[in-house]
This record gives sequence, C-alpha cells and structure tokens, in this order.
Amino acid sequence: MDTPTEGKPTADADARKVRPEVEGFVERVVVPALVNRYIKKLKEGKNPLTTGSGAGPVYLRGNKARVREILAAVKPLAAEYYRLTGKPLGVTGELAEYVAAEILGVKLVAARTVGYDALRGTERIQIKGRAYGENAKPGQRISRIKLDAPCDTVLLVLLDNATLEPREMWEAPFASVRECLARPGSKARARGALSVSAFKRLPLVRCVWPS
Repeated sequence: MDTPTEGKPTADADARKVRPEVEGFVERVVVPALVNRYIKKLKEGKNPLTTGSGAGPVYLRGNKARVREILAAVKPLAAEYYRLTGKPLGVTGELAEYVAAEILGVKLVAARTVGYDALRGTERIQIKGRAYGENAKPGQRISRIKLDAPCDTVLLVLLDNATLEPREMWEAPFASVRECLARPGSKARARGALSVSAFKRLPLVRCVWPS
C-alpha cells in the first residue's frame, strides 16, 4: 500500500485549502454580515449564541457591559478593515446607535422599528452614523433618509474612521431634513441622500456633542 511521502501535502490537504476568491468573499461579505447580526441580536435583547431570546429588553440591560466589550473588540477590527480596504465593515450604524445611547442617554428601540431608532421621552429619533476622518471630503453622504418616516429628529453621529471613536454629534428637526431632501435639482437628494456638510447647514441644526 502506498503511503504519502513525508513532508508532502496529501490530496485531502490540498482540497482543504481555501481558494483566494473564497477567502476574499468571506472577508468582504461573511464576516461583516456575522458581526452585524451578532450586534443586532444583542440590541433586540436576544442571546446571539442561541436561537432563542433572553428576557427581551431586560436581557440587553443586564448585558450592557458585555455589549461594550464586544463593541470595543469590533472597533479596532473595523478600523483596520477600513484602512486596508477603504470600505466600512458594516457596523457603523450599530456603533453610532450605541454611542448615542451611552453619551446622550437616548433609549434605543427594538430593531426593525419603522422610522426611528431611539426615543428621548416621546421624541422619535432617527440615528445616522458615518465614519468621517480629518481629511474626509465634505461631500461624503450619510445613508438614505426616508421622507415618509414617522420621525421627529435626525441625529448624525460622526465617528473617526481611524478608530471609530465618536467625533461629533449633530441633530436637526426631521421637518428641516425633509424640506431639504424635497428640493428639486439633485438626484442624490431625491434618493434621500444628504451630505455631511449639507446636514450641518440645515435650519435649526445644532451640535449636541461635544457641547
């Protein structure tokens, strides 16, 4: 019976090697999706390591320290991914929401709530996050804002793209945002996309952090 030559990889070992295109797909798509789903389950009050849920909001409140640990671990990975690829890892929105809750004290609502992400009393707040470095172009746009959303305020959380630590937080009445987006003449505005610089110029906009 033939035996493999010592030190020579077998056919099985070759078969187990990950092809470059597969490895690239895992890095670009699978890893961001898994991290995003993990954080989303925590926000929903579910245990991300099981298929069932915890005690709803009570589970999340009881695990804030663990959420902070996870986000602390994710941030340097996401920042490194951005430096290597020039693309976000896909967790900017989750980080922005958690930063807003920690610093401003807003109460995050359940995932998939239509139109807003947090409450401040009865005020409904839509949170938008953007990785934004010192050399960022002012024309960089935030994610799409729906004109028909049941919302009172839009909060823009700018994160340092090198560290994903918070840099600035700005908020504007939703009516001002909607009025700006409804102006004709811009395909981007028609899609609900507003640049960071345009957001900062909105009527009644204000910087809420640092104050």
